[in-house]
Amino acid sequence: MCDKNKMTDVKYTQLNERSRWYTKHLWQVPFAYVAIIAWSIEKLPAVQTPLRGLITISLGFFSLSVLVFVIHLKYYERRAVRTLQEFEQNQITKPGGGSPWFISFAWYTRLLLIFAIYSFLIVGTYDLGIPKEWTCPIIGGEALSVTVLIASILAYDYKRSNKLISEIKDKMK
Repeated sequence: MCDKNKMTDVKYTQLNERSRWYTKHLWQVPFAYVAIIAWSIEKLPAVQTPLRGLITISLGFFSLSVLVFVIHLKYYERRAVRTLQEFEQNQITKPGGGSPWFISFAWYTRLLLIFAIYSFLIVGTYDLGIPKEWTCPIIGGEALSVTVLIASILAYDYKRSNKLISEIKDKMK
């Protein structure tokens, strides 16, 4: 019996650490991202025009990858919370938690990243040194492609997260 209680304590501790790991990274990733972007932007004036545009566009794709990473971090944080709630339901404690979307740091990070993606792609395209008559169609194509990609990513996240959120809310009742 003692071994069962010890295993339960170890499992609970591991679940709690996992949940905290995701939450910690939801805060660390955006600040590291801003530091990397600030450093990159500071170095850009020293680079010549066509290469500077390509670097700026690559910052847009880097921003897109960070957006996907933040979305996955938030999903797995929710999943860890759900697992903790399932574990706690077998214990004496009542699971709790949850907050509306406008209090979620992850949502503000997503908005920042989406803004950065479009900004870097537009500024980078202007800085490529291509003829002006080609710039607008290229930017339009980039914007359309990125919009479809971001919408797909957010729709997928919405679908899988909604299930987790409803399970978490059900366990809070």
